[in-house]
Amino acid sequence: MTTLIDRATVAFAALALAAGSLQCAEVNSLTLTPDGSNTDFVLTGVFGANAPMTAYSAPDTPYTLTFSLPTSPTDFQGIHAGGEIFAIDTSATLDGVTFASSNATFFDAAFGGGLALCLDTTCGPGLPATFVNFEVIGDQLYTGVPPSVTFIAGDGGVDPTQSYLVYATPEPSSAALMLAAVLVMILVARRRFGRKNLRSGM
Repeated sequence: MTTLIDRATVAFAALALAAGSLQCAEVNSLTLTPDGSNTDFVLTGVFGANAPMTAYSAPDTPYTLTFSLPTSPTDFQGIHAGGEIFAIDTSATLDGVTFASSNATFFDAAFGGGLALCLDTTCGPGLPATFVNFEVIGDQLYTGVPPSVTFIAGDGGVDPTQSYLVYATPEPSSAALMLAAVLVMILVARRRFGRKNLRSGM
């Protein structure tokens, strides 16, 4: 079922962030490749020196993250009232570890383009209760306006200076609100991105 992404709700949820988070990986490339009626997404980069040792990460090592979505999706987890943002549930694989309850959020060009990908670590085998979110600034990855969008094949135009992985361990009481909290932080950052580009004439 499609729901509207409510800015007031996500702003309130941001207050639930209890523990610190750290940016622990670079995002260097994003490629979209057609595969029948689907589009395959491939993210690559390098974990930083501060990355935790887990089943899917290690300091100073390269990584590959993949997931697939219908090229013209019809099942949305959420659509922002203005149409600038939409979210789709998916299954993602990071270096051989599958996160079955992941969520991909896409942004139009005014909000910095690209995507945010939340990995639900509770779905992976033997992983800690942590929150992992890839934040990717780049090209707008689709044409149209939700709910009528089509993903664009090719290079996602990643800006590596503004794209990264966030790794956080929330308090148990706040874990259920973590996705919403990170979304509001992304919205704030992307609003700043948009204002910066308007001032610079981009």
